Amino acid sequence: MEGYDNTHILVLEKGHLSFFTKKNGPKQGVI
Repeated sequence: MEGYDNTHILVLEKGHLSFFTKKNGPKQGVI
């Protein structure tokens, strides 16, 4: 995906979407 850097990684696991950022640290959100 052009226009996006490597600071954001989306991980789908057990019905939860986890947002990992180098600046803000890990965040979790329920889909």
